[in-house]
Amino acid sequence: FDFPLDDDQALAGVKTELSNKKLKLVGTFDLGADFAHDGNLVMSAENFARFFPYRNRYGDPLAVVDIGVLELREGADPAAVARQLRGTLDRDVAPLTREQFRNGEIEFWDKSTPIGVVFLAGTIIGFIVGMVICYQVIYSDIADHMPEFATLKAMGYTSKYFIRLIVNEAVLLAVIGFVPGTFVSWLLYTWLAGRTGLLLQLTGSSMLFVFAATVAMCVGSGLLAVRKLLQADPASLF
Repeated sequence: FDFPLDDDQALAGVKTELSNKKLKLVGTFDLGADFAHDGNLVMSAENFARFFPYRNRYGDPLAVVDIGVLELREGADPAAVARQLRGTLDRDVAPLTREQFRNGEIEFWDKSTPIGVVFLAGTIIGFIVGMVICYQVIYSDIADHMPEFATLKAMGYTSKYFIRLIVNEAVLLAVIGFVPGTFVSWLLYTWLAGRTGLLLQLTGSSMLFVFAATVAMCVGSGLLAVRKLLQADPASLF
């Protein structure tokens, strides 16, 4: 069902339910979705207790709290406040700064859910497949120019020269593949963010990591492909 999110009056007229009770929506706010929830509701404590009575312990709708937010005075150190609260509150309460909470959420989705395992497996498989493709490309290029390499070897060019040559080719291959790959990834990020509501950002640190992995992948493939050339006798290459 598509809610009229751009018109508050039309939204208020939509008939909807929550926990088998009628619910009236009066407006919208911006908050990104996640892998578990497509949307969020903001309501008063009284309404929360009415819609979710099983959370209403001892007649107090706020007796069971999952997350609480504290607003600090200007100039206060969040880390110092969090440490002070840890020494004051019970052990079942975990005071966290915004950064600590964010890192904990990321670690949870990365390591404790199937989604993180799937992304990790996809990254590893993509690296291996990319390395095989790069190996085939560089190996085929070496095989096609074997007579030229034989001539250079007979002229006295050392193994270091050939290694340096193949490494340069591998780095060039990584750069040529990285530029269009980054552009396509940006298009996919933009499209998926619009379709799913997830906050997908192609950050500089992510791009740097991918570029370093791409260079390592291509260089490793080149070093594997150049072994046959280094071990061959110049006379047998003609």
